[in-house]
Amino acid sequence: MPAEQKIVLKIDQLSHFFGGLKAVSNFNLDLPEGVIWGVIGPNGAGKTTVFNLVTGVYRPSQGHIQLMGEEITGKKPFAIVAKGVARTFQNIRLFGNIPVLDNVRIGMHKNYRPSMFDCVIRDRKFHRAEKKMREESMELLARFNLQGRAEEIAKNLPYGEQRRLEITRALATQPKLLLLDEPAAGMNPNEVDKLMEMVYHIRNEFKLTVLLIEHQMRFLMRICEWIKVMDFGETIAEGTAAQIQNNPLVIEAYLGKGVH
Repeated sequence: MPAEQKIVLKIDQLSHFFGGLKAVSNFNLDLPEGVIWGVIGPNGAGKTTVFNLVTGVYRPSQGHIQLMGEEITGKKPFAIVAKGVARTFQNIRLFGNIPVLDNVRIGMHKNYRPSMFDCVIRDRKFHRAEKKMREESMELLARFNLQGRAEEIAKNLPYGEQRRLEITRALATQPKLLLLDEPAAGMNPNEVDKLMEMVYHIRNEFKLTVLLIEHQMRFLMRICEWIKVMDFGETIAEGTAAQIQNNPLVIEAYLGKGVH
């Protein structure tokens, strides 16, 4: 990594216990600005736990997390979003019973905050903020070909478009770092190809850093510039896609001992 490249996310000696079970053990990461990096591992390896620790869902048992050099360890999820971290989930978490547009507008509220008084009296400042949020939400939907779905109820969208909407809503918070938890889950090959194009577009057009978890190896190996592999809470390997594909520890973790 070039010396001048900024570190967006720094994780140092991160560990987390559930009772007597160590879900994550001494996890370390220096995530450079503007990259697409991946974390892989079998089910139960601790991948999503790392995301939950970074986003404040869990408080680490030990270790430190820094965003752009600022300590965020143990902060509440809303405070971490405000600092510039957004995420999607393994299982899509949209506001399913409201329109697509309103899902994105909810993400916009981080950046437009009329006072309680403005909201109660619905004054000019309130209406300006609402108009601006609607315009920017529609522009964001248009960038991902969802503008025609703006007034549809979110749960009625096809699966692939729901995934796209969840990512669009995350982008509405104007993050510095985007965490994608199995974004290709449940997608067919054509949808996976479109998702790949979308992730590249997000990184390049929004100037974002992307960290993702994924089980679809075709997707992950083609898109990630660096990969960390976890098993039973431990990091067992890291490197480029080619290095990971040929690593015997990785093959053993996925396929079991005795596989050559």
